[in-house]
Amino acid sequence: MWRMKVLLIAMVLGSVWRFTAQLHASVKQDSLSRLSYAIDTVYGMERSYIRQYPIWTADWKNNFNRLEAGAAVEKGEWIRAQGSTKTQTYRLDTEGKTTWKGVHLYGRFSYMHAFEDSTRLRHQTRINESAPVYFGSLRYNRYERSVYQLKAVLQKDLKKNNLPLTLGIDYRVGEHFSNNDPRGAINDFQLNLLAGLGFRRGAWEYHIDSKYGYGRERVQVSYKNEKYTENTADSLYVNWLMNGYGNAYEKLSEIHYNDDMRRFGAGFHLRYQPTPGSTWKADLEWLREQQDFKQYTQSSNLFNLLNTYLKDQWRASLFWHRQWASNRHFIWLFAADAVEGWDEHPEFAVNNYVYRRTVYATELNMRYEQWLYSAGVKHVHTERHDGNTGVGNQFAQIDAQLGFGRSLYGIGKGQLQLLGSLDYRLPLDASLQFNALNETVFTRHILYYDYYYSQVASWKVGLNATYFFTTENGQFTWSVGLSADYAQRRAFEEDTGHPFMLPGKDRWSSMLQIRLFF
Repeated sequence: MWRMKVLLIAMVLGSVWRFTAQLHASVKQDSLSRLSYAIDTVYGMERSYIRQYPIWTADWKNNFNRLEAGAAVEKGEWIRAQGSTKTQTYRLDTEGKTTWKGVHLYGRFSYMHAFEDSTRLRHQTRINESAPVYFGSLRYNRYERSVYQLKAVLQKDLKKNNLPLTLGIDYRVGEHFSNNDPRGAINDFQLNLLAGLGFRRGAWEYHIDSKYGYGRERVQVSYKNEKYTENTADSLYVNWLMNGYGNAYEKLSEIHYNDDMRRFGAGFHLRYQPTPGSTWKADLEWLREQQDFKQYTQSSNLFNLLNTYLKDQWRASLFWHRQWASNRHFIWLFAADAVEGWDEHPEFAVNNYVYRRTVYATELNMRYEQWLYSAGVKHVHTERHDGNTGVGNQFAQIDAQLGFGRSLYGIGKGQLQLLGSLDYRLPLDASLQFNALNETVFTRHILYYDYYYSQVASWKVGLNATYFFTTENGQFTWSVGLSADYAQRRAFEEDTGHPFMLPGKDRWSSMLQIRLFF
């Protein structure tokens, strides 16, 4: 199996390399050097924005391609209840954009392999954390995850310099499994399609788009040792089914269920460029998703409908890029994201579970000659409620971030970039509504733990050093980077009475990245 995966990765990377090499010579280069575009954190922020809103694919620097390999380690118990106390992640990522006969072509392929040495309380893919239905155990599991993702965007003007048509595809395949009791095995795939049409007039540009997608998570929870299917003597090995929030109950037999997903949405995008050095963008998107949880039996394809979960997501952004010179410019971004989910519980025949989350964030990233600056503030509010059990909680916090750095000339054409950052999280509100009559071992460990996690402040400091160098012919730029972060919570102000449910004190992470720009 692993040989097939390696062969698939090699074939995709080889195809991307040959395609971009064939087109590279036929397309005129712009004046911005590849090194400057790679090293400048302001342009890095712009690329992240284009990945989020592929309507703006044409703004990606032409013939700028990236091939990256990285390894990261995170360790510590300053995490939410369903997090991983130690995670090792290995990534291979390639992306690039070119223009051929008036057609803008963007492509990205990524592969991620992660080892979570100690995660508990939820068998999950980690891309669907608001869902009301899942299984978990109190025992720590070792999860292994492989995720493949392929993205492609095509944009072409149907009329000379006007009516840009955008088509996009985003495909993901994931495999997740634990190898100790109680084990979980999850396979997932997601396919999302986008189609958009735009119009330009003077300094203005407008786009509308539509989105459609579907996917599935196929979950199996079972035991290698059959003795755990016959008793509940050791609570660590008992699987619990959550269907809502706070109403978990024991489930010992093997479990098979699917989460079938369908989604559709629309977006409106606007650009205004009053002067060559100033660009404004405004983006608004809405997405509706429906998830049907179906529990299957081992002996047949019959299933019971566990729940139907509906989710609306609104996303809005305002983006301003102001540039005075190639090494003097900034990007200011304001973003708002709102998610509201609710279920249609078939047993109660009512809406039982409600999930809401809002995020408001503003960020500034600036370069002034060789100096780099960044600052950001984010407000996050999350709440969950379950009508049947009377359980609910809400958390609000502010995250503030400051960063600065400098690029230093090195040997030959090389540059050393040093970046530092400081983050502080301030809790604003944390409340917990809990009915002791509906308390279970499983829900108590999630609810209390996350409540304490959300009511204490924390800080994080980060350092990054990356060396960039260009080959003699100027066709390739390499970089080698090493980063490290350390986070620590403040002390609890009062005795919680539940010391075994308290989150840990700190967490650290480190990452090594090797990148090729061509």
